Amino acid sequence: MTEGKSLSQWRFEIKRFGKSHWGKFYISLMGFPVSSYPRFYKALERYGESIFFDAIVSASDRTFDSDPLNYVLKVAHNKWKEAEEELDASEEYEENIEKAKLESRRHSDELQKKLEKARRLK
Repeated sequence: MTEGKSLSQWRFEIKRFGKSHWGKFYISLMGFPVSSYPRFYKALERYGESIFFDAIVSASDRTFDSDPLNYVLKVAHNKWKEAEEELDASEEYEENIEKAKLESRRHSDELQKKLEKARRLK
């Protein structure tokens, strides 16, 4: 179904030949023509090339009796949502680390002041 091309070859060709090659990739992997190029390209722009590529690859494992575009779009949306949630979690983790560093510095400064005060009192 992939015309004997590896996914790496497809990625190279898509980068080399541009937007028009996405349809060939989709047809090759899905076994169906793109039913709506406006929706197809809108999703490509919305989710980005990497996520859309992965969505097509993931969806290609299934068997379809009719147009698989809706399924591919749903997979792309889910992959995008997962990536966003991971990014949010990563950002929250980094924010928590920064807060912990600030709190640690504050405690350290307070301790330093107490030690200096104790030395002066001796």
